[in-house]
Parts: sequence; structure tokens; C-alpha cells
Amino acid sequence: MDYPLKFDLDGGFELVIEATNGCVHAYCYHSGSIEGDVWLFNYVTDLEVQGDVEIKPNPDTNCREPKRLQLPEEGEFRAFFNPANRRIGVYLRGTLIAVIWDGAKPGKSAFAAVSSGWAHVMENPPDLTTFQSYPS
Repeated sequence: MDYPLKFDLDGGFELVIEATNGCVHAYCYHSGSIEGDVWLFNYVTDLEVQGDVEIKPNPDTNCREPKRLQLPEEGEFRAFFNPANRRIGVYLRGTLIAVIWDGAKPGKSAFAAVSSGWAHVMENPPDLTTFQSYPS
């Protein structure tokens, strides 16, 4: 799996998903410039699994359960763009996990327990119990 993942959308928009240092973010690009961003979730790194380093890119107090996921495969993500309101829905395994739009810095994440500079809390977030916390 090679990150970043890129999704070309209508109207010159692009969604880029990056995974670095235990954290997954999504970026909304329009005509080559970042127009919005959102923290999606924390993931477990090899160092963390081995116990060498504890990585907390977004403090656990800011995260809903599950606190960390295994890094998803490319095909597990989907992006849907609504040109009427210029919003992008970010889906993981068929579940809406984030909404990002032109000018959203930050957008809304289903995994956010509190609003912060990383992400705003999503109103009426989906049931996240289908995602397994890792390590379990």
C-alpha cells in the first residue's frame, strides 16, 4: 500500500489521504492548492506494535473508540464529491468517517471526540463499533 492516496473529483478538486507518523489526514485540493483538511484517525505503526515508541499524533482523549486502527488498504477508502455544496465525503469500508469542504480547516471526523485544530466533531456520527481497535 502506497500512501498518499489520490482521488480525482469533479470541478478540479482532488482528495489526498496521507498516513504519516501514526496519523491519517485528508486534504482537499482545488487547482493545486490545499483548500481544506481533516484528521481522520490514528493508526498503529510498526514501532508502536513492537513497543519501541508510543505514538500519539492526536491525543487519545480527543478520539472516539476505537482509538487506533490498522492502516487500511487502498480499496477500503472511497470519496464522494457533491458539486452543489463542494463537500467531500470520505468513506472507509462503506462508512462515512469524515466530511471536508472547500475552506474547511479543519473538517469533521467521525473519530473526533472533541473539536480541535485537527478535526471538528461530526454531528450524529456513525456507529464505529464495526471498526476493530488495534491492537485489540
